[in-house]
Amino acid sequence: MPRNDNDQNAALIAGIIILLVLLLFPIFFGEGSSIFDGESNLWRETVQEFQTLFAGILAIAAAWATIVQMQKSEERQEIRHRESFKSANLPKYLAVTRLSADIPHKLRIHAARIDQYMATIPAGTWPSPNNENLSAFVWAVYAAREIHRLSTDSHFSDCASYFTPRLSESLRDCVQYGETITAMTPEPNFLTMFHIDENGTPDWYHAGIIPILGDLSQQAQTLAGNIDVWAKFMLSEIA
Repeated sequence: MPRNDNDQNAALIAGIIILLVLLLFPIFFGEGSSIFDGESNLWRETVQEFQTLFAGILAIAAAWATIVQMQKSEERQEIRHRESFKSANLPKYLAVTRLSADIPHKLRIHAARIDQYMATIPAGTWPSPNNENLSAFVWAVYAAREIHRLSTDSHFSDCASYFTPRLSESLRDCVQYGETITAMTPEPNFLTMFHIDENGTPDWYHAGIIPILGDLSQQAQTLAGNIDVWAKFMLSEIA
């Protein structure tokens, strides 16, 4: 485990004290080394000879301790700055996270349901639903209305001020297609949506619904992809 600042300070102080004891104890209390007699003592003379060197070592140790403390202080300031930055950006972080958490996934699910119906009809044609694909058609319309609901969700308005131009444009296109399909279809209700004529076609069916469904599916997938890219960038900036 890494040591904290107090442990490092204690180790440094202990090292300095031990060094001082090793140097000074023999001078004052060693055999034949009393400071009150005139006898020679090799250890004391050595210390006296190199006292400048020893003083330099202690000065280096003190300087090193000062540098360490300055570095620790800077690290603590950096941590406080990051915490303050994250705290200030917490509302943005939460808004971006809420939008990107599941809405792109739901958009793709509903777009896939539309694509399932589109796969049952020849490309480039707008045939009326019949008894064979009526259920897939109704589910596609329901999915389209859900895409519109998701694209007008409050999670988008909470983040609108952070959107890139590309994301804003794709959202606007998705909402417009969703509004069109919503105006052309009834509320998701079993009795109304499955109210059909003798050919198995819903009495509310309009030929223009088919191309709008295809376009809306593409717009929903584009919007989901743009949300993913935008959210990744935003969260990396906040972190």
